[in-house]
Amino acid sequence: MDIRGGRIGKLGSAAAGGEKTGQKGAVKAKVVNRHDGVPIEGASIVVAHKKGITDAAGEITIDKLRPGCEWVTARKAWPSEDHFIFVTHYPKMSIPRKAESEASAIVEVRPGAAVEARLEIEVYRPLVKVILYRNHIHVAGSDKYGHWWTVIDDTESYGWWPKYGLGDEAAAKGPPPEAPDALPTDAGAAAKVQHAFESALHTVRKSMHNIFDNSLTRTFRGIEGDLNGVASFGGWLRRNGDPRDMDPHHINGDQGEVRYQPVLHDARKDEDLKSGMRVFALAYTGSWSWRFELGNHCHTFQKRMMEHCALCEFKGV
Repeated sequence: MDIRGGRIGKLGSAAAGGEKTGQKGAVKAKVVNRHDGVPIEGASIVVAHKKGITDAAGEITIDKLRPGCEWVTARKAWPSEDHFIFVTHYPKMSIPRKAESEASAIVEVRPGAAVEARLEIEVYRPLVKVILYRNHIHVAGSDKYGHWWTVIDDTESYGWWPKYGLGDEAAAKGPPPEAPDALPTDAGAAAKVQHAFESALHTVRKSMHNIFDNSLTRTFRGIEGDLNGVASFGGWLRRNGDPRDMDPHHINGDQGEVRYQPVLHDARKDEDLKSGMRVFALAYTGSWSWRFELGNHCHTFQKRMMEHCALCEFKGV
């Protein structure tokens, strides 16, 4: 007990002497964006239980430190960019995540000197002016399947539509069966039997056609798709001579029932990502079909666009 107490006393005395003679050291920490080296203001720095906050230059000096090896830890939170990842899009199931970064380094504190520590952290930010708009399914409404569209820079948007209304005959898989010609007034018995058989067969074929080519069936089997619903729903595409690329909901000022914005924390540029979205949308072809989340419709189109650009973190707006 006495020996232990003596050692503690000696350390305390040495520390006190060190303060008087200026033998303690310091750590000058600098926190930057790991992708572009831009200084990060407001990061919390911890060294040997002492704390500080970085200034506009991303720097802070923690002094009066005992010589020796020390951990330097930088932490920064962006609460406005707290986000989630989708488990399922519809119905929405998600996992929340905090927009927080941390970096650490080990430095050797030397008597009477300031050692520098550079810490690089991820910076969270929104993908500027890219919004995912979504309306929910309303079976009894005019937009039975809901609609999802993506707006870029407030001036252009993309969504996937059927080329024709599901009840439009242009969406039919084929023409309806033709009825047999009228029976001549002087037809014989054999002709009458043949005509009765053909009429009965036509009735069966017409019933089958109505079953397998009604609007509900077309929904599941699929019809020709159309970017922005230009053919039948009033959307715009510049390649068709319209002033810009715009989904009909965007043209009509629909703000959607829910809206999401992608969140980034990497080195990619906004314009490169927006360009990737445009390229994806304008190259997209195929059918439109609704098989819940397994068909090829506005939901899957938007999800595939995000996957194409490797965007998987979002926040509500």
